[in-house]
Amino acid sequence: MTIPALNEEKTIYKVVSEIPRNIPGISWTEVIVLNDGSTDRTAELARAAGATVVTLRGRRGLGPVFRMGMMHAIRGGADIIVNVDGDGQFDSRDVAKLIQPILRNTADFVTCSRFGDPDYQPAMQPEKYWGNKVVTWMINRLCGLNLTDVSCGFRAYTREAAYRLAQFGRWTYVEECIVDLASKGMRIQEMPLRVRGEREFGKSRVAASVIQYGTNLVQIVFRAARDIRPLQIFGLLSALLVVPAIAAALFVGVWFMRNGTLAPFSAVLPASGAMLVAGFVLFLLALIAEMVSGHRGMSEELLYLARQRLYARRRAAAAMAVAKAGSSDQAAPSRFGQAPALGTRSVSHEPPAPRSASSPRSTVAATESTPTSAMHHGGLHFTEG
Repeated sequence: MTIPALNEEKTIYKVVSEIPRNIPGISWTEVIVLNDGSTDRTAELARAAGATVVTLRGRRGLGPVFRMGMMHAIRGGADIIVNVDGDGQFDSRDVAKLIQPILRNTADFVTCSRFGDPDYQPAMQPEKYWGNKVVTWMINRLCGLNLTDVSCGFRAYTREAAYRLAQFGRWTYVEECIVDLASKGMRIQEMPLRVRGEREFGKSRVAASVIQYGTNLVQIVFRAARDIRPLQIFGLLSALLVVPAIAAALFVGVWFMRNGTLAPFSAVLPASGAMLVAGFVLFLLALIAEMVSGHRGMSEELLYLARQRLYARRRAAAAMAVAKAGSSDQAAPSRFGQAPALGTRSVSHEPPAPRSASSPRSTVAATESTPTSAMHHGGLHFTEG
């Protein structure tokens, strides 16, 4: 489990410790916490709950931390990667329900829905509720989907979906991932689950400001539309300029033929000309953007093939390690502590007392140029963000 977490000391222990380790159809699990510059006991409590902690330098934002979590998971040969927030809004025990469509091979990407079942709809602020509805409507129209919730952080990805995913945003990733995977033909499915509507502790770094939240979402949706349907987007903008310009020019022309003068519309023709030029430029941009989109598709296909080739050997090694561990009478000691058998662990659900400054730590420090890679051995990874 890779978990982007920032100052989640009040919830991280419970979230990590309640993740099931004996899910039918899953032979092995791993939990990794990506400590995004926390200043509290998040890292210490995550280690105590059984997770490996990767400490990142500085606060990079949810998008980059999410990408690093996905990188760790596919490097380790994970077949399923689960992403769940570390703030306690989701029940970690619902992982088994979330991944069922993937285990049945009916989905490549499964997202939790807070609104798919009326009985599960949480109480939340009206502006957040209706903002989510508007963004969901926009993405459904853009991608041809029929989702009820596109902003939920509890998700499961197949290895194929992880290989295909190209996410670049810094502020968040949830809507961008849906748009990207939908554009690549991945099978997307929702799973209604019970979710807490508001954080019990702390403040969301994504939706702290409604104005900022809305502005960032509009930017994300526009960039996604630009990359997926550039001809339609720029072509529409071009039409919005060209059609009124032509109509205005025709009106002035008819007026001149009937009255022999342009007054009082003498300023309309220059304005129409300017709009026609701008519309023509936007149409050229639409053609260029369509060509660039094609090149991007080829680049992402090469990235997909490179990921497959790069991680194929590591995945084979991970499968051998799991098979070898499964055939043993007793599992070897792991980073989670002394495990009596594969897929199980003995972890108290009570958080430990604070450690002294001299206590040894099992934290792995990572930077952009030195990602930690020797810590994964396949199966099911969870990503918390």
